[in-house]
Amino acid sequence: SVFGAFDAAAHRGTPRPQAVTGSLLERALAGRNDLQTVAIEIAPVIAEVLSSLETQNGCQLAHMSGSGATCFGLFETADTAQEAAESLRHQHPGWWVKPCVLGEP
Repeated sequence: SVFGAFDAAAHRGTPRPQAVTGSLLERALAGRNDLQTVAIEIAPVIAEVLSSLETQNGCQLAHMSGSGATCFGLFETADTAQEAAESLRHQHPGWWVKPCVLGEP
């Protein structure tokens, strides 16, 4: 349904971002998920998840991945990611929350 809503939306001609260089965080901050707006219309809980991630201490970026099955946050350190995971588990016990480290620890 997300892909169908996206195809039906009046977004034709929206310019794509130019290639971005820099750190992983810089590239992630410059990126976007074209499906996010329609996914939130279909499943408003996605906006709640993103907001919950964004308000966690040390969150540098919160995004939806793919068509909305997963949202993620990038945090300053592994410790702040772990603290955020514990906070989110407490606030939303029905959510699946998993902290991890990208690349070499």
